[in-house]
Amino acid sequence: MPHHDIQDEYDVFISYAVEDRGFAAKLSDLLLQNGVRVWFDEREIRPGDHVSKKINDGIAKSRKMIAVWSRNYWGEEKTWTLLETFAATSGDPLSKDRPLIPLLIDHSQKDIPPLYRSLKVLYFRRKNDFDLHFSDVLNALDLGQGPGLEKPGV
Repeated sequence: MPHHDIQDEYDVFISYAVEDRGFAAKLSDLLLQNGVRVWFDEREIRPGDHVSKKINDGIAKSRKMIAVWSRNYWGEEKTWTLLETFAATSGDPLSKDRPLIPLLIDHSQKDIPPLYRSLKVLYFRRKNDFDLHFSDVLNALDLGQGPGLEKPGV
């Protein structure tokens, strides 16, 4: 049975570059349809909110993070994406509990910083990869069954 801390309000935090919002939104919607508790900025951050506090709270209250890796994610001007990825992995640098689930949506493997190149990624480079590999994403979340959670497809 997966570990669920009482403070975990979310199963997963989705980290992405703004340029990849379409993919991230589709992923978020499909996860929600499958009973996953998702932290997705468009639903969680409202006008007037302190953005960095909301993001910090979202990361702290999420069991895992899905990072939508692309050329955009690793861009030099990107600060949030790098901070989010670091926050997800800093407490578990050898990834024992697999806190970070990277999805690679383009051919930017060479852009991935050396520290993260040893992580196994799920590939979503082609349009049909989404349906093909979505079940791999669900499996990687280690949801099992718990309060309010049903196994997808049951």
